[in-house]
Amino acid sequence: MRELEVLDNGHLKLDFAECKEFFEQELAERVRAQLKRLIEQVLLAEQDRYLELGYYEHAPLSRLDYRNGFYFRDLVTQLGRLARVRVPRTRQGFRSQVLPRYQRRQQAVNNLILQAFLRGISTRQVAKCSNPCSAKATPRKPSPTSPANSTRRWRTFIAARCATTTCTSSSMG
Repeated sequence: MRELEVLDNGHLKLDFAECKEFFEQELAERVRAQLKRLIEQVLLAEQDRYLELGYYEHAPLSRLDYRNGFYFRDLVTQLGRLARVRVPRTRQGFRSQVLPRYQRRQQAVNNLILQAFLRGISTRQVAKCSNPCSAKATPRKPSPTSPANSTRRWRTFIAARCATTTCTSSSMG
């Protein structure tokens, strides 16, 4: 984050383009930090509901599971990369519905990758295009199988959708 330049008389040196960039960057960082905090709070609330106990609450004798700290995961969202999101875990293996296992990108980012691939952009170019989504260039780029995995999810979604309506299997391609 850059500092604003202060002149001798105590006033700020304001260049509109620099000022706009500074505040947009600052706002984006704050929004990402708030989103990260919100996701972490939702994950903790989900764990509390799963355990049916809050922190420091004594359990009945038939307690099913125990808290077991946290692990960290990076998550790429439309707002950028959220680094080291704290994901709670339990001894029996709590599975979050909010943040499923192995999910490293938000569904909207996966859809963006799929749309780019469907428009004829190569996998290497998709990786370059996805870096702005991940804010600071992340070492974890979409794998060559990302478009294929997204396509598979889209096909199963379309098949399920067609099963509930009057689609035929020949219309899926």
